[in-house]
Amino acid sequence: MARPPRLHGPYNQWTYKVAGRTKTMRISEEQAQLCRAWLRNHKQLKRLVRQMEQLSLRETDRILGAISRR
Repeated sequence: MARPPRLHGPYNQWTYKVAGRTKTMRISEEQAQLCRAWLRNHKQLKRLVRQMEQLSLRETDRILGAISRR
């Protein structure tokens, strides 16, 4: 007996771009859980990089300001 396809979602999908073209693939719930964890990590990384950039800019301004006051 064939299992009928699931006609109504929810469906898990992974969408990304390659060479300007959008690619989408269906993924299992297990794969979706992995992707969600990876996305959380990516967001945290972006937040940390933004903080590092802000600190770097403040320090650059401080150092250059000190040099120009000599």
